[in-house]
Amino acid sequence: MKASRSDQERFRRRARVLMEWRGLPDPPNPARNQQSTAALIPKLMARLGLANRLRDEEIAAAWRTIAGEFAARFSHPQKMRHHTLVVAVSQPAVLWTLDRSKATLLARLQEKFGKDVIRDLRFHAG
Repeated sequence: MKASRSDQERFRRRARVLMEWRGLPDPPNPARNQQSTAALIPKLMARLGLANRLRDEEIAAAWRTIAGEFAARFSHPQKMRHHTLVVAVSQPAVLWTLDRSKATLLARLQEKFGKDVIRDLRFHAG
């Protein structure tokens, strides 16, 4: 049942009198500020700078399947810089092998994460 206009006005006057008597405003309505967790998590991660970190962790986890067991044993994604994935490789022979299969690896990475996320792939000894 919907309250009549006079009932609503009476409620507002009552609330105003109580606020003046207490000397404090009424507490805000908590339902007004409620949001779902699914909506808050991406905003919070972006504000804390964790969105990129999560993507980096996903790339590192997928590296073993994309590069293969042998290559992944001697290499690991180190960082993303300007849409370029930098991979540290501990063995010169593996670095040479990865450099020769760069186009294939880049295509697999772009297929999994998108062309706008990873545009280039660089290997360095480390």
